[in-house]
Amino acid sequence: MIRLLSERSGLPVNGMFGTASDGVDDVRIEELMEMEEETPDVGEMLVEGRLITTTHRVELVYEESFSGEFGTTLTRIGFDRACPEMITMLRSGAVNTAMVFEDRKRHICIYSAPAVNFEICIGTVRVENRLLEEGRLLLDYYMEIHGVQTEHCKLEITVRDTE
Repeated sequence: MIRLLSERSGLPVNGMFGTASDGVDDVRIEELMEMEEETPDVGEMLVEGRLITTTHRVELVYEESFSGEFGTTLTRIGFDRACPEMITMLRSGAVNTAMVFEDRKRHICIYSAPAVNFEICIGTVRVENRLLEEGRLLLDYYMEIHGVQTEHCKLEITVRDTE
């Protein structure tokens, strides 16, 4: 069983990452955190899924019947064992996304909906990957959607063995 706990709050700024260099610096992240005014929208979901481990890669795979990403049916969250601090998330279905989360880094990612494709910027504040040791993964990040809206998001994933 996989427990997904998410928080999202909007920010009163636009284009925050539009001029950033390759990394997200500490000052900018502190500025963003001070600007948050909204109470976070908190959601929790329990899904069945699989933790797949190979010699080189670890992936958590689960299906969603409903999520904030309308039309998403399959989510794959994974990392290379040689680089556990860089997490990838692939969502597929009517809506497709490919996102990269890396501590204190900024990545341009893709969001593909039936009518439009666009870029999103993921500025990761923190990755806590304890998936293999404790069954827990935390992603704390800012997401700028097409240079228009910035959200602070946290996703905590807990894997529980049901056997």
